[in-house]
Amino acid sequence: MWSGDCWLTPDSDRYIFEGAESIPENYDGLEFRYHTLLNEFRTPKDRVVDLLALLQPVNNGHRLMRIGGASDGGYLVPDDLDGVSICFSPGVQHISDFEIELATKYGIKSSLIDGSIDEPVVPADISTMISFTKGWIGAYNTGAYSTDIPTYSLNSWISEHIRDAHGDILLQIDIEDAEWEALLALDLNLQRRMRIIVCEFGNLQYMTHLREFVWINRIFQKILLTHDVVHIHPNNCCGKFEYYDGLQIPGLAEVTFHRKDRTKLKQPLHKHQFTHPLDQDCVPSNPPLTVAPWLFTSN
Repeated sequence: MWSGDCWLTPDSDRYIFEGAESIPENYDGLEFRYHTLLNEFRTPKDRVVDLLALLQPVNNGHRLMRIGGASDGGYLVPDDLDGVSICFSPGVQHISDFEIELATKYGIKSSLIDGSIDEPVVPADISTMISFTKGWIGAYNTGAYSTDIPTYSLNSWISEHIRDAHGDILLQIDIEDAEWEALLALDLNLQRRMRIIVCEFGNLQYMTHLREFVWINRIFQKILLTHDVVHIHPNNCCGKFEYYDGLQIPGLAEVTFHRKDRTKLKQPLHKHQFTHPLDQDCVPSNPPLTVAPWLFTSN
């Protein structure tokens, strides 16, 4: 609400007094302020649905296969690894099943980074195929300004370890909400070299918050310039959130992207194809997470 040259948000002290005439008779001041505040910062439903439609997975002609563990640490990727020379994996903690299988079955080296551990757990016979950096991934480098564990941008960290690598890149990223800033800052030329991107996105429910939506939408739009979504797996660790008139959004989901130039065909998946036979619950002790299939066609 404008008051002179000042916009008053519903949580300001003056809002309830200067807007008193617009309060319906059946509302008290606090309830009116609450609902107005909620609506002011809520993303319009059609914008959320439009973004979710853009993220609809497609069948691009490559079968999906599971690499990594049976639960957390295992991901579905396209069967298109020939020519991928290296995997970059920010965020590993003590689970390196994905990278171990890439090395043992496909001969693909991996570079890992994580600030929460000193060394990854890797079999000795493939230790030369896996390098490790103790650090965090973000939007920029802290470098000499850091007195703690350093932070690197994806651009600088990957560029430092890719000098001797030929061919395409696989990016597998699970860094507890830092993925948003890291991917926004990712250089598009480097993004184009990534044949496959597997990312665990956290706090997806915030796309219903107008200011958060701007950045979430911008990041997905950036990735979709070069890649298609080929799989989405809601993580059953963190539940789901329901908005509007039944729109359900998982709090966390693993999304697999495949570069557009690798497409053999492009068909939208149907509702019954939302789950994949190779999907596994990330937390076996929790019930499976089902999400109302707003992303998918009705056929």
